Amino acid sequence: MKLKNSIKVKCVEGFTLHKNNKRKTIVAVVEEGKEYKAILFKPTEEYFAKDLEGRGFFVGEIDNNDKLILMDGLALVEDEGRDNYGQSTT
Repeated sequence: MKLKNSIKVKCVEGFTLHKNNKRKTIVAVVEEGKEYKAILFKPTEEYFAKDLEGRGFFVGEIDNNDKLILMDGLALVEDEGRDNYGQSTT
């Protein structure tokens, strides 16, 4: 299966990612209702996007069955009856 170089996701439940230092350092702020373009990192088959301040965050990955698995709180944006991963939504 050919992987898409990028996908579009929408945040359905906002969240903030922190480094493991007692929540002192923010890694990314993912805002509810915002759409993000995620780019495929081919060696690991993982998708990453950037928040509004340009901080990168993990969006999801392709599992061993070629299925897209997204982080909780994110949803794939659909376009004209097909999602951006090429799967039919009908």
